[in-house]
Amino acid sequence: MPGHSERGPPQQCGGPTRRFHIQWRRKRGTDKWHVYTFIADRPIRQLKDKIRALTNRTSQQNPRDVLIRLNQIMRGWANYFKHAVCKAALSSLASFTWHRVISWWMALHCWKWKDVRRRLTDHNGRWQRPSADRIELFELTPWTHQPRLNGRVRGEPGTVRRVRERHGETDRWQHWYRAPCRLNRRPPTL
Repeated sequence: MPGHSERGPPQQCGGPTRRFHIQWRRKRGTDKWHVYTFIADRPIRQLKDKIRALTNRTSQQNPRDVLIRLNQIMRGWANYFKHAVCKAALSSLASFTWHRVISWWMALHCWKWKDVRRRLTDHNGRWQRPSADRIELFELTPWTHQPRLNGRVRGEPGTVRRVRERHGETDRWQHWYRAPCRLNRRPPTL
C-alpha cells in the first residue's frame, strides 16, 4: 500500500474496550488519503451476544417486550457508532437481527416459512418489518446520510430545473442553488 510506511499501522482507540479502529485509506476514485474510523470487532460480537440472549428459540417471553428491548439496544448502538464508517456492518447486523427474531417467532408460534411469508408481506409481496402489538423492529441503518433533494445532497450548488413560463412559448432553464440555510431557499432571478 503506498504511503503505508509513513503512516504506520492502523491505530486503535476507544478506551480499554477498543470500540473503534482508525485507518488511513485512499478514497475510492481519487488519489487522496483520508482517516477513516471503523467499528472494531469486539462491540459487534457483544451486540450479537445480546441479540442471541434476547431471541433464544426456547424463550417464552412476550414478543412486544423483547422488541422494545431490542429496539433500545440497537438504537443506542447505532447512535453511538454513527460517526464511523459502518454501512456494511449495520446492514449485516440488521440481517442477523431479523433472522434471529423470525427464527424465534417460528419456534414460538410453530410457524412454517409459508406462515412467516403470509404474515410479513403486504398484498404486493413487499416485506414488512416484524412487529408485535404495534412495536416494530428498529431498522438498523446508518444515521449519517444527508437528505437528498432531486437526486442531490442538500447544499450542493448547481441543481438545474426546467421551468415553463405561464404565458411564454419557450422553456427556460433555471439554476437553483440549494443551500442548507433556510434563508437561501428561493432561486435567483434570471
